[in-house]
Amino acid sequence: MSTPAPAQAQLISSEPPKAVQGLDITDRRGDTIPLDLQFTDSDGKPVSLSAHFNRGRPVVIQLMYFRCPILCPKVRQETVESFTQLNFAIGKDYDAIFVSFDERDTPLDAAKQKTGALYDYQSPERPLNDTIRAGFEFLTGPAATSRRLADALGFHYRYLPESGEFAHGSCIFVLSADGTVSSFLPGVEFDPTHLRLALIAAGEGKTGSLIDRIMLWCYHYDPRAGTFTLQAVKIMKVGGLLTMTLLGGLIGSLIFAERRRKTRAASSIAAQSIPRSPAPSAVPAIGHAR
Repeated sequence: MSTPAPAQAQLISSEPPKAVQGLDITDRRGDTIPLDLQFTDSDGKPVSLSAHFNRGRPVVIQLMYFRCPILCPKVRQETVESFTQLNFAIGKDYDAIFVSFDERDTPLDAAKQKTGALYDYQSPERPLNDTIRAGFEFLTGPAATSRRLADALGFHYRYLPESGEFAHGSCIFVLSADGTVSSFLPGVEFDPTHLRLALIAAGEGKTGSLIDRIMLWCYHYDPRAGTFTLQAVKIMKVGGLLTMTLLGGLIGSLIFAERRRKTRAASSIAAQSIPRSPAPSAVPAIGHAR
């Protein structure tokens, strides 16, 4: 697919607006990212992208660079804030991978970013544990490797040698467990409802409850806006189905109650029509004469 979607772009220099042209998100939904890409994690260990997939749960990917002075820290913070408002547990219901496209970033930079994300995510109701820590991953790697991932996702960025910074879009991508791009949400702030729906869609029936999947059916994903919108026709269909279900249940309960009443009445009449045997007369005691 090649439908461009609007994205907010960053320019940390005095470059003219043309520096951010061509940085819109390209719609790659349905494409699979190369899972054989090799990165380095925040502990300095080599890791394949495939290690974070095929776990039976969706994955959120955000491309950024860890030394970014303005946009990236804000986007990461807003992303984690959206995570905190979900009823899904990171590391259990989904995973999140933040990948740097600046090869100058080091594992130490990644570790600092992960520490900040964990700090933003935790709360008294959501204390940190190994599952949560494993659910967050921050990766660095060669420029060519990051570029391959970005191209597969439809994410664009441009190095600005005059400032030493990058012009880039702002977006999070939601992928299915096998690495297929399911949806993307461009912007700086991310509506938790839209993110939840994106995870349910990417979960392919394994993420969320039956109610969640019914709710997803009532929404339509708009790739140009990167949002989910309610569909009135489907809402009316769901409302009609619920109404019919309630009416069916009510009618069924009334029929059942009427049958029970008739059964009890018939049993009562039958009991009254059965002739009763006369009670045995008392036999007088016969005394023995002495």
